[in-house]
Amino acid sequence: MLILYVSMFNSESDRQNFADFYQRVKLRCFHVAIGITKDKGLAEDALHNGFEKLLSIKESFFALPCNKQESLIVVIVKNKAIDLMRKEKKTTVGLDEAAEEVIADDSDIVMDYENNESFERLVGYIKALPEIYQIVFELKYLHGFSISEIAGLLDLSKNTVTVRLNRARNKLIEMIRGDI
Repeated sequence: MLILYVSMFNSESDRQNFADFYQRVKLRCFHVAIGITKDKGLAEDALHNGFEKLLSIKESFFALPCNKQESLIVVIVKNKAIDLMRKEKKTTVGLDEAAEEVIADDSDIVMDYENNESFERLVGYIKALPEIYQIVFELKYLHGFSISEIAGLLDLSKNTVTVRLNRARNKLIEMIRGDI
């Protein structure tokens, strides 16, 4: 598949950069997909669909910092795996270990919290959000994507993304107030 993907780039340096990126993240993405689908074939499909999505937004994707690129491709593959599971009418799983790694990989949020206990509590609240709210919340607040970018990545309308973000914030506020 790598040959197909690199053929989408014009310059040799872009091809090499993409090949390096692909080699660096493919196992992690596959691990996420297999954790959700529990099926090697579906996991491979999710991986392929995720990289197809990435290539459709390659200009904006590769403008991101490296750590955000890696986190985003994991989220994209995770969503593609969930989509495949829905199509297969199988039960989807909640936030798995790989999704926790996505949260842990984004060092920007760590800097926002002086107290590790507060951070752990916040991560727990985010993991407790329903999946549809959790994904848009992570993309917006952990990875810094705009509503338009999130809508494009997840194939949703901007209005749907805005509503899901508002609901996620409201649910988090309820959880925090209930804990105080």
